[in-house]
Amino acid sequence: MLEEDWRTGFAKSLEVLLGHCGSAPVDPEDEARCAGDDRFLIMFNAHHEQLTFHFPASRWGKNWIKVLDTSWAVPEEARRIYGASDPLPVYARSLIMLRGLV
Repeated sequence: MLEEDWRTGFAKSLEVLLGHCGSAPVDPEDEARCAGDDRFLIMFNAHHEQLTFHFPASRWGKNWIKVLDTSWAVPEEARRIYGASDPLPVYARSLIMLRGLV
């Protein structure tokens, strides 16, 4: 993100990928150094309507499991596994956290 992105009043969503030894991933070629490191993806929706998020490129994780959903609007989706190409709706004013599966 650029500095001006943080000042945009209409920006209501953010997706954060954490991993690679506890930080944002830099280079997938360096993955061997942190083999087994958990990777987390957090999707924040501050908008008053549902938004659809997309997963990062499959090189950062082919499958993801939902571990937290602050809306829990659809309880049967708890612990659901998503593929990297699946769209993921995030309910209004909520966040979802997923863990990458190896």
